[in-house]
Amino acid sequence: MSVSLYGSGQTVVQVVSVTLNTTFSASVATGGQSGDVTGLTPSITPLSSSNKILVMVNLTGGTNGGIYNFALFRNGSQLTAASGASAGSRLLITSSAASGGTGSEEGASFNYLDSPATTSTVTYSVRLGADTGATQTLYINRSNDDGNAGYANRGASTITLMEIAYV
Repeated sequence: MSVSLYGSGQTVVQVVSVTLNTTFSASVATGGQSGDVTGLTPSITPLSSSNKILVMVNLTGGTNGGIYNFALFRNGSQLTAASGASAGSRLLITSSAASGGTGSEEGASFNYLDSPATTSTVTYSVRLGADTGATQTLYINRSNDDGNAGYANRGASTITLMEIAYV
């Protein structure tokens, strides 16, 4: 079954979604990135090399620092087109969120229309980045102070892929 978007010409031909409801953490130095967030790496095999992949990411997390960043990757390489403009040694990111405090989780969402130009399997992932003056511990689906069940939160994160055919 396919669903037409905005009239004729654009049709969703396949959807893949991964939800992560366990926690992930990584210690990341300033200007560095973690490895892929484990368990949040959906794959899709495009039906045509001319089709696009709409990547929709919803993350929740926290840090022991002030801000945490996310970068979108395809097959292990950062999608720089889905990141800010390069300037000096600045870390290129797709999105960021400010951590509201010790027990809080903050959400970050972003969408990107990718053109992988292949019919081979494509795997998407996100990596966490740090940009404050010291090494940070970055978390997915939990806050920094996860030990206090009275006010610490836990959430879920998703990546959804929609293959869009232009006919």
